Amino acid sequence: MAKFLLPIIIIGAFVLAIVTLGPDRLFTPGAVQKIRKNRITNLKDKISKLEKKYKKKIENADKLSKAYEKLGSAYLKNKNWTPAIDSIKKAIAYGNNSAQTQHVLAVAFANRGKALNKKDDLKNAEKHYNLAIEKNEKYLDAYYGLSILQFYHLKKQRSSIKNLK
Repeated sequence: MAKFLLPIIIIGAFVLAIVTLGPDRLFTPGAVQKIRKNRITNLKDKISKLEKKYKKKIENADKLSKAYEKLGSAYLKNKNWTPAIDSIKKAIAYGNNSAQTQHVLAVAFANRGKALNKKDDLKNAEKHYNLAIEKNEKYLDAYYGLSILQFYHLKKQRSSIKNLK
């Protein structure tokens, strides 16, 4: 019996060490563990520096997106459809992807499509009205614009009436 007791104790201690420390820590040399820990620390430092560096750029992107949205709205009021579309697309590219921005883009596409008789613009208008509604289900102007577009220009009367309701 004594012959079996020592191997059982050794195996038990080994299993206990694996469970307590984990196989990675138990079998990975200390130098490798230190290198891995240093790599994580270095990556955290790099990320921290990058966040500080790009924080101003992110803030500027937010300012640019708002400025482009205002520019697009100004073009829209002056009935300059193409520059309005370009400006609003830039606002979205800089991160301003709100329901209102989608609505303004839809209005610009709808007006240009109607003025130039372009079916692609009318379909884009429908898409952006739907995106505005998706972002804010209570955006009544988007429902109204979509209904008008569908009823008069896309000949989708049933969808139009459904959206009005």
